[in-house]
Amino acid sequence: MSDELTAVIAVIGAVTGVGGLTVQIINARRNRSKLQLKVEARTLLGKPPRLVIDITNDSPRGTTIRDVACMQVR
Repeated sequence: MSDELTAVIAVIGAVTGVGGLTVQIINARRNRSKLQLKVEARTLLGKPPRLVIDITNDSPRGTTIRDVACMQVR
């Protein structure tokens, strides 16, 4: 009786453990940051060109962008 009960509990634990892991993996992939980067060079007559960087977060969670750097190559 004790061995059968242990086996049943072990099977239930294995099934719910794998199910919980699957749900967590799906949630982690769905909620990760999805940043879209768009870079444009805009020019107006008589003014130096401007570089415009648009970053869009297409994710339910917030994302912090700490640094954006550009190098000017001459």
